[in-house]
Amino acid sequence: MKGPFPIHSIPSQPWKNQAGTTRQIASGQGWRVSVAAVGADAPFSVFRNTRRQSIVIEGDGIQLRCGDRSVELLPHVVSGYAGDIEWQGHLRGRPATVLNVICEKDVAEAEIFVGRAVEVCADRQGAIVALPICCSMSYVLESGEAGVASRGTAFVCDDREFMACHAVAEWTTGIGYIIAVRLTPATNGAQGD
Repeated sequence: MKGPFPIHSIPSQPWKNQAGTTRQIASGQGWRVSVAAVGADAPFSVFRNTRRQSIVIEGDGIQLRCGDRSVELLPHVVSGYAGDIEWQGHLRGRPATVLNVICEKDVAEAEIFVGRAVEVCADRQGAIVALPICCSMSYVLESGEAGVASRGTAFVCDDREFMACHAVAEWTTGIGYIIAVRLTPATNGAQGD
């Protein structure tokens, strides 16, 4: 288990294509979870033989285009797309912060849960990454450990540990939700496009 820890304490790294920056929250066998700051239209990095899932956690959204293909990355909505396509990102308004989950095909897969209350269990050799968005998050682990993760933090647990999370809305906004990512080894035929 790791966390909760402030995301801003993670050193910012340049994108693979040098067009932006990201903060890697966690990584494992064939997967990576990170938060990227997108301040302008830019190409997205290409990761061969991967499947990506993204959710805009701040900002108006991003449209990804490549030829006649397009994918909309929207606030609070999980979007899946191929990682080995040369996507051009176009902001839908103000700068965006995006949670990105990248999994190597046939190695790892991810399931993303979004809501005010989330209960998820890590699989054998898997992990869970949870983030409170615009709120704090109370959590309870199978071991009985309980606590509160504040806005702007991340929480990582693994080894089949069960985690129940509940969003606690901040009085100034009245909104808030949790993103929990369950990462597991790939099953046969998983992660195809």
